[in-house]
Amino acid sequence: MGVKMFEPPEIPEKYMKNFILKMPFVRLGVLHVLSKEPSCGNKIAEMMSPKVKGSKHGFPHKLNPNVLYPLLYNLEKEGFISGKWEHPSKRTRRIYSITPKGKIMLVQLKKAVKPKIEEALKLMKNFAVELFDK
Repeated sequence: MGVKMFEPPEIPEKYMKNFILKMPFVRLGVLHVLSKEPSCGNKIAEMMSPKVKGSKHGFPHKLNPNVLYPLLYNLEKEGFISGKWEHPSKRTRRIYSITPKGKIMLVQLKKAVKPKIEEALKLMKNFAVELFDK
């Protein structure tokens, strides 16, 4: 009898649709940050900020809590991250960790997003050349 391998989940269409303008890019960032270390929502937003020294990633603006916290809730509901209250009796701060399923999704998202990012960069470069004759 062979060993049954865990098959990675298929990437839902919502993760790829309008990836620059919508959540997939932010989902990828959140999973990436949590793959480094467990963090609370504020720390995740800070790590995704371009203002963090030495950070190679980031978004042009700080993540809006109205975007981040529903996303964290959904990622937890989908099983890609898990969250625990730092002090369960006080419910002060929720610490999130990436799950094994989330690690697999991170790898899959990176593979799926890479060609789209390369395509977008090429289009932007060509457009900049056309606009600015450079």
